[in-house]
Amino acid sequence: MRQTFEREKKTYYARVLVVIWPILLALTVSLFCLSTFTDYYDTEVATHIVNAVATCLCLALWLLVRRWAVFSWFVCPLLTAFAFYYFAMVDYDGSVVSIYYTLIVGITSTYFILVIFNENWLLSSLVYTPLLAYYMKKTGDNMIVDLAGDEVGELVIRCVFCVFLYTIVAYKIEALNKQAFLGQQTAEKAFYRWLKIFETFPEGLALLRKGQILYANRSFSTLFELASYDSSKDPYNDRLQTLLQGTEIQRLGKEEDAYTTTAWDFLEHQEKGAPFSINIRAEDIAEENSEMQRNTDGSFTKYISMNKVNVNVAGSQDKLFVVRDLNSMVNLQKLMYTKKHFNYFTEKVVRQIQESSEVSLINLQKLDSHLDAQG
Repeated sequence: MRQTFEREKKTYYARVLVVIWPILLALTVSLFCLSTFTDYYDTEVATHIVNAVATCLCLALWLLVRRWAVFSWFVCPLLTAFAFYYFAMVDYDGSVVSIYYTLIVGITSTYFILVIFNENWLLSSLVYTPLLAYYMKKTGDNMIVDLAGDEVGELVIRCVFCVFLYTIVAYKIEALNKQAFLGQQTAEKAFYRWLKIFETFPEGLALLRKGQILYANRSFSTLFELASYDSSKDPYNDRLQTLLQGTEIQRLGKEEDAYTTTAWDFLEHQEKGAPFSINIRAEDIAEENSEMQRNTDGSFTKYISMNKVNVNVAGSQDKLFVVRDLNSMVNLQKLMYTKKHFNYFTEKVVRQIQESSEVSLINLQKLDSHLDAQG
């Protein structure tokens, strides 16, 4: 279960960070060009450095999180620090309007980042604490500079209260995310136990979600004659997906309905189900099947039907991929076709024999009339 959880995190952050770091790169380049080549916007050198560092770190996290899920912990702290820099340094000018504006935008942004990207509540809180303390100290120096009192003590109390609330929210979000995952996994495990019934079925069954194969029974790879595939060495069905992407199939039917595709691309096709044929090399067949048609080049032709059905598993919209063997049905149809034409040919031959017999009999009768009775 932990491996499945980490796998989902890798997939999620790989898709998110591939969007974030190009945006940060575009922001960095745009601000640099505006401040260098125009007088419209003046940016400090520190801002360019911060933008470049944030872009590089996001790019590094994108590369690392695809291999190790633990690096997803640093996405929330990094984006929180980057947001704090902008509303505490760049957009802050000390005026009352600026303080209220940056306060509203800053708190909203940091909690949005927390809700979307929080993976480790302790690390997120540790990064948030000094950033919040610095911002509150800065706003306090500008707003209550003339007031007497224990400013440090008051600042500590307010920071502790805000960090305490932030920590509770971070912990609760992390707990709810994990509980949701565990609940989903529990429902999926119950469904997988139910799917075990189909392990010995002759039909091939595969359950797909978001372009990945979650489950495939034993017959599924056998029906495609994937002799080199070993399901015990492919826990995530990645190799099975690769093999399906390289398995070419031909649609059977009328000329206008026929087309060529792969077993995997059929899932994206508008057709829900159809019969197909597969050309298989002799060396790719684990054991020879007498029902398969042997071609002149030594390869074999196998006939299958493929269907896809949308199903709802644990609240997710998935696809059920069903494959059936049509070789016996095709051979039966060929036998019936041959029998029908053989019967027609036999009837035609018998009819010709009968007609020839009748003609011979008539000729003999005519010959008898010309023969003398005494020889």
